[in-house]
Amino acid sequence: GLSGPIPTEFGNLESLVYLELHDNNLTGSLPTEIGSLSNLVYIWISGQDLMSSKIPSEFGRLTKLDELYIYDIPGLTGSIPPEL
Repeated sequence: GLSGPIPTEFGNLESLVYLELHDNNLTGSLPTEIGSLSNLVYIWISGQDLMSSKIPSEFGRLTKLDELYIYDIPGLTGSIPPEL
């Protein structure tokens, strides 16, 4: 599996439609850059050790987002941004 922080460079994957990051050893926080992926319709992030993370308000810019699965992340704090 993957380990380390989620690369901010994911924000450069402009054609990305599905993002699945589950059951890895990812650390750090959810990058705000994911909010610039205008074609993203599906996000699944679970089973991670993300530290002091919250769902970035930038995710509210994902106007095509249809499904969002974020769970089993002990370090996740806060609520779902109203933009979503």
